[in-house]
Parts: sequence; structure tokens; C-alpha cells
Amino acid sequence: MERKLIDKVIRCSYKDDASVNTYKNQKYPDHLHDFYEILILFKDGISFVTDENIHHLYANNLIIIPPLKYHHAQIESNTEYKRLVLWFTINGSERYAEIMQLLKNISVIDFSANPSIISSTQTFLELMQNCDNKHLYEIAEAFVTNLLFTIRYSNVKYSEQTKIHPIVTEVVQYINENLHKQHTLTKLSKHFAVSSSHLAKIFKATMHISIINYAREKQLLQAKKDILDGKKPTTVCYDYGFNDYTCFYKSFKKQFGVSPNKIKVK
Repeated sequence: MERKLIDKVIRCSYKDDASVNTYKNQKYPDHLHDFYEILILFKDGISFVTDENIHHLYANNLIIIPPLKYHHAQIESNTEYKRLVLWFTINGSERYAEIMQLLKNISVIDFSANPSIISSTQTFLELMQNCDNKHLYEIAEAFVTNLLFTIRYSNVKYSEQTKIHPIVTEVVQYINENLHKQHTLTKLSKHFAVSSSHLAKIFKATMHISIINYAREKQLLQAKKDILDGKKPTTVCYDYGFNDYTCFYKSFKKQFGVSPNKIKVK
């Protein structure tokens, strides 16, 4: 029997940060995760900073964020950060290769002229308020499935994006292509021929996370993926810049709240 597109909806929620006193220049923490995320925006004035770009978002925009991509929201004006948040994992079957390609990169879609997405989103929000919790995730799974196929087969409009600072882009790309290395600020600043203080300052200002924490969290998340795929933690640790298992064990448990030998292998 062929598996369905969505393996699991991990979370679905409507968020309205209207309770926060001020929004102007509000910055949310940079983070990444090992599942897909879709955010649907209901207000203008939001920017999303990702590994490579700054995406300016408006009402009736949705952003698709694949696993292992750092991102954070920034409020650019006095506006309410109203959004629908959906976290999910998908089936990697060849049958869904075109959908997988669609989800490969971060995309921003303007569906303001797409009545099908507007209608289905409004229906889902109404169902969220009225349905039993036991049925919520079944409804969410159907909504996400419909949304992805609508994006795939409809003439949707992809929004433009702005590149982040070029040196930050280069550092991000270098780290992601060299997760097996030990990264230090000194080594990175030497590699890119810039001062350590300047590099640290501009990276933190753009990404809202230090270079070393960025690299370490990327390494740990990739290590987690390898362990879930069946590799031994005692072997994986040396693949991602750790000198000994004890240090890896402590870092892994701090990051994920569970020791590397306790996570469930697929």
C-alpha cells in the first residue's frame, strides 16, 4: 500500500502576539529544526531572515521552511505578528518527487490572488476553533496535503527576496559544506580574511546567533539525523568536529534533551 504524502503533523497553531507590549524592531531568536514548517501570515510588516536571504512578508503570504535551515522573524513596524504555524514531516517516496523538489528550498508564496488557498485556510481556521483536539491533527494533515498539491499544480506567485550580507552568506555556505570540521572564530576569520571582531559582530547582528553556536547546532542536528538513520553515536560524533564522545554526548543532550543513545532509530 502506497504511503500518504504527510507522515505526521507535529504541530498546528494560530498565534497572535498582540499581547506583547511593543513590536517595533522586535527580533525573534534564530533557530532550526529537523521537520518542515509552513507559516501563513495575516498581517504586513514582517521579515524572515534565513540562511541566505531576507524575505519581506505581507498578509496572504506563506513561507515554506525545510529542515536544517536557520531562520528568524523580525517585526519591521508596529504590527501584530499574526500567523498560522504548521510543523510536519513528509514521505520521501519517489511518487512525491515533485513535491519534494518544491520543499527543497525556502520559498515565499503570495496567495492573495488565489481564492482556493484563501478559502481553504479560512475553513481550516474555523475548524481549528470548533473541532475536538483528537481530530485536529487529522484535519491539519488534510489541509497541508491540499495546500502542497495546490501550490504544485496552481499558478502561484513566488515573492522576491533580498540577499543577506555577502560575508555572512559565504560563512553560512562554508559551514554547511564543512560540517565535519572544527570551526572556531579564529579559523573562520582567517579563512575569510576579516577580523574576528568584525566577523562575529556582523554574523550575530544578521543571524541572531553566534558563528560557533550556529556551526555547532548544525553539526548536532546532522548528527541526530545520522543516528536516526541507524549510525552509531560513537562513530557519528567524529564525523562532525568533535574530538571525543564525552563532549559530543554532553552537547547532544543539552541541545535535544536526550542522550544520543536514547533517541529512536527509524
